[in-house]
Amino acid sequence: MSKIWVGETPKTAYIYPTIACNLKCKMCYSGGNISHEQSSLKEMDIGSYRIITEKLYNLGVRTFDVSGGEPFLRKDIFTLFEIIKSYSDTVLLVVSNGTLLRKNTIKNIDQLKLIDRLYISIDSPISQFHNEIRGDLNAFEDSMKGIETLMEHSYNSLGLNCVIMKDNYHLVEDIIDLAIHKRIKYLNLLRYIDVSNDKEAFSDQLGELHYEVIYKKILNKLKSIANAELEEVVLVLPGYCFNMYSKLKGKEEKSLSVKLIVQFDPIRGCPAFGDSIIVSSDGNVTGCTAMVNRPEFFIGNIIDEDVEVLLERRNQWRRSLRQREEILKRQGTCSSCDFWWACRGGCPVVSYKYNDDINKYDPTCSKSIRGNNVTGKTY
Repeated sequence: MSKIWVGETPKTAYIYPTIACNLKCKMCYSGGNISHEQSSLKEMDIGSYRIITEKLYNLGVRTFDVSGGEPFLRKDIFTLFEIIKSYSDTVLLVVSNGTLLRKNTIKNIDQLKLIDRLYISIDSPISQFHNEIRGDLNAFEDSMKGIETLMEHSYNSLGLNCVIMKDNYHLVEDIIDLAIHKRIKYLNLLRYIDVSNDKEAFSDQLGELHYEVIYKKILNKLKSIANAELEEVVLVLPGYCFNMYSKLKGKEEKSLSVKLIVQFDPIRGCPAFGDSIIVSSDGNVTGCTAMVNRPEFFIGNIIDEDVEVLLERRNQWRRSLRQREEILKRQGTCSSCDFWWACRGGCPVVSYKYNDDINKYDPTCSKSIRGNNVTGKTY
């Protein structure tokens, strides 16, 4: 069996101060569709965050990524930010749908300066389609007002997150245009990982041909950009797209005025329980953001248990994931797959969702998905 390849301790903590949300996104995996009243019953108080921030910092964590749910639903969210930034060398990243930022949530620029990067989730430049995905008729308009509020406060470390699915992949160029128009610095184009509770979401998966189109569209678009405030575009692809990308990648990327970063998830196996630690709203700890609403993958509670105990359970999970790879390599679809070296069975959470067993392959990583026709919704 291959040894555990991750560092001794995590470097990044993903914090979920609330799982409540004012939207009802179709691809939500965090349980954010519950009411704020229900969520608050499971939320740690600010005193607990003082404790866990110290624990995480002493563990070696320096990057804190805060999301949800919608983090700005918490009235004390800026107090949490202050706690994190009271430690030296910490980087604070925040992900929000942006809809609440228009309601005097931010009082002054000093509050915003606590956040090193703030990402607003936008899944389409077309309001109708974005609202369909986000489950709210006013989601797009409210998010745009939130972005305007940030600009009015002279906040200049703003990014957009866009989850790419079958119905919006053909709009990636328009998403880039939106980012440029709104003077956004950072854009993340994220692959859709099917870990929501909705099994009908399987139809939203993209195939290799889709990702090839996406990459070509992005590259051509970025070649035409000059003098924009957009600095960086991150594109996250499934691991099985590595060969495709290697064949298409050329010297053009180096000459772009906007930095293009292509990442793969998973790549050479599942990275869960690796260099990051995930803390749910009630203090439960797991190994990947896809696992935050899955008690089957919890390794304990950071308030109630010693960090050393959690680290040992983390290592046990790493060993279990390596055993999963060995099982999949010997049987079924994965045993004869040309992309095994990159994918190694795909996401164990998706496997559990569809099979109640992590030792099955991720069906959204199958060859049938890679061969899907290139189609999409139009308006």
